[in-house]
Amino acid sequence: MATLRMDHVGVNVEDLDGAVAFFTELGMEEAGRTPVEGPWVDRVNGIDDVRVDIVMMRIPDGHGQLELTNFHNPAAIGGTSQPPNALGLRSVMFAVDPAGGLVALAEPLG
Repeated sequence: MATLRMDHVGVNVEDLDGAVAFFTELGMEEAGRTPVEGPWVDRVNGIDDVRVDIVMMRIPDGHGQLELTNFHNPAAIGGTSQPPNALGLRSVMFAVDPAGGLVALAEPLG
């Protein structure tokens, strides 16, 4: 079996609206926003009492989506204390033009 394309990537974020604004500047558009909770979410995540808000961002070519998730319960963990070799999403890369504008936009994100 060959992978033909990647349809979606999920990223946990602390500031959902800020992340939406950032990825909108990259040319993505919001495709949907919803709260998610319940027994099936707990089962899929392996965590009890999950409550999150999710925004799906459609990439410009329309062939994939970026899932932005903000955990309300349990509180998000991790951050800068994670070593570079920790399991999980390390980076998401996009081709942009011009790159200089992106650097200025990303500076407030730290």
